[in-house]
Amino acid sequence: MMPRHQPPGSIWIAAIGIVLSIGMNFSATNISFAQNKPLLERKFQKWLAKDLVQLAGEAGIRAKTVKMATAKLTLDWKLPDLA
Repeated sequence: MMPRHQPPGSIWIAAIGIVLSIGMNFSATNISFAQNKPLLERKFQKWLAKDLVQLAGEAGIRAKTVKMATAKLTLDWKLPDLA
């Protein structure tokens, strides 16, 4: 079976939507963000490596593609819900 190819921009659109939903997920927790930045960054990186790769795989996007697209992705602590 031939691999399913996504248009080049589709991974970025999916990644942006998913990353935006992370903010809502993290803001629903009772963690004090200012005191737990390293913990939240580790959770975010774990989520990228495991859950996002799995979700992307279900959408036909290879793990290697997701890892390349998110390799330098970190939380933006300037966002109001994360500050």
